[in-house]
Amino acid sequence: MGLCGGLTILNGKGHSAAARGLLTRKGDEIVIYYTSDQHFGHDSIIKSCSRPFSSTEEMDECLIANWNETVGRNDEVYILGDFMYRNRKPPEEYLRRLNGKKHLFLGNHDRHWFEKVRPARWFERVETMYFYEYGERKAALCHYPMMSWPGGRGTYVLSHRNETLIVHCDAGISRSAGVAAAIGKCCNGDDRAFFRGGRYCPNMWCYRKTMAALSQLMPHRKAKAAGKGESL
Repeated sequence: MGLCGGLTILNGKGHSAAARGLLTRKGDEIVIYYTSDQHFGHDSIIKSCSRPFSSTEEMDECLIANWNETVGRNDEVYILGDFMYRNRKPPEEYLRRLNGKKHLFLGNHDRHWFEKVRPARWFERVETMYFYEYGERKAALCHYPMMSWPGGRGTYVLSHRNETLIVHCDAGISRSAGVAAAIGKCCNGDDRAFFRGGRYCPNMWCYRKTMAALSQLMPHRKAKAAGKGESL
């Protein structure tokens, strides 16, 4: 069983990871993929997440092409929410074109289109949360951020000048990049590495929200450091 997933593999503009040789399929081996937040048909996601497309149609076609270049017809794909949103095309227009046996885990943007389809026709399962084990690994599948789950926990931590700033935002690669870019800007004065080259595509809503929160926090931290004769 091979594992790979996320927007990095299925959603980038250009070649998929499989085409670049990062994933090697052996014979008729079935590969399991994990992905989320495609937002098929969603106009404003291009601007809010800095996706490198000029139109929704261009984005949709690129996502479909990259998906099918990577995923075989018998592969398993676990879709962790926000599959489509405000799409003008019928959901079936996307679903019928995408390879693989699909498992859907509903996100906050899925109600709009999900009510229009027959789930049993298109999905192996539909859940909001699912726990399972494969070998020695345990997996918790859910669209929403979780601080802990059976057998594990998740926290994003930045340590700075003997203090600890905890930020939790693991609901998608672009959102995590938005948080990281804001931290880089506030703590180091430089966020360019996260915007350069289109590799991370920070979610600008998360970037602005985190910047606003950090801007309130940083004066307190600076005053505290100044009282101790330190610099940030």
